[in-house]
Amino acid sequence: MSLLPQHAPDTLARAADWRDQAACRETDPELFFSDVPGTVGRAVAVCDGCPVIQQCGTWALAQHIKEGVWGGLTADERRLIHRRGYKGRSRGKQGAA
Repeated sequence: MSLLPQHAPDTLARAADWRDQAACRETDPELFFSDVPGTVGRAVAVCDGCPVIQQCGTWALAQHIKEGVWGGLTADERRLIHRRGYKGRSRGKQGAA
């Protein structure tokens, strides 16, 4: 016998967020974390066509993500932004695409 009611309310469903619309959801994640020359440009090209590029980049900056391409920004670009005094929102609970 199940402890959940037959028609449980949809309270267990994850709330939709920006990651659900990310262009990279249909792309091999290795592309965004590769050391192979030329892959960074291909990863950034995926980001350039993404409807949530700004949310992704902002999230990566706020979370201090050190690796990969996020929101069209490389790890080096994000480090430079932080060195220049990035003052984004505090770390949130939402994760990456």
